[in-house]
Amino acid sequence: MKEVVVADASRLGTSVSTRFHAGPRALERSLALIRAPLERALGLTRRAELYDAVKETTQNETDLAFLSPELRDVLDNGETYRREVRGRPRLLALLFGIVTDAFLDWHRFAGRDVTSSVPRLAELLQTYEYDAVSAFILGGGA
Repeated sequence: MKEVVVADASRLGTSVSTRFHAGPRALERSLALIRAPLERALGLTRRAELYDAVKETTQNETDLAFLSPELRDVLDNGETYRREVRGRPRLLALLFGIVTDAFLDWHRFAGRDVTSSVPRLAELLQTYEYDAVSAFILGGGA
């Protein structure tokens, strides 16, 4: 937005001074709001991806007592997880995009170019540990 205002003002021959101040709490709040949907989508995707491996591993087994409760759930509900992931194929990419855009925009408005940190942010989002992602984003990619 800042870039558009400055460009339009320049085109009109007007000088504009811009200042931006958003405290870290605004970004922290945004990250907190997206946390639950992102964790749910990641968990669902991981369970759907595990299904084939668990199914193949247990194919010739009659006693499944060795499975952890989580893997038992994956085996019992794997088809449901797959359907849910297939029903919303771009959800995870959309959520990752929201976090990445918030990271870039917040720092851009503060006058910092953090574009080179986006690949590291993408890695952190794949493993998604909220505290690590939050610290990385608020720290400017450091």
